[in-house]
Amino acid sequence: MKDSIKREQSQTGLNSAERENFGPKVKKFIEILNADAALKLLKAGKKLQGVLYIDESTGVLTYKPNNPPSKITKTDSLMGYTDFGRVTENSKFVKVYELYPKMMGVKRMSRAIDREADDVKDIIASREIIDRV
Repeated sequence: MKDSIKREQSQTGLNSAERENFGPKVKKFIEILNADAALKLLKAGKKLQGVLYIDESTGVLTYKPNNPPSKITKTDSLMGYTDFGRVTENSKFVKVYELYPKMMGVKRMSRAIDREADDVKDIIASREIIDRV
């Protein structure tokens, strides 16, 4: 049994399992839309994403490359600092970050929070004045 398998592999270069899975070699031609742009990307060493489909009008296997735009991360812009934090803004919100040490005690912490709220109001008002001018 082993001799027959070895003989078969030496004649074809493939064992029987590989022949069954791959079958005979078949060449397919694929029409690539925007081939110039696709080749430029491939030559630059980038990956090419796209859609492979059969065109209904021509019946040809067609590859349509699509290059989604790179994601732009929006960062918050800093409006100002307070004693225990900072104030930032993005397109939708004004964010206030405050951190208070526990060792301050409740009474001192509540006074600090009131002071910080006034500072935040001043920062937001001054930013609006600057934007209007």
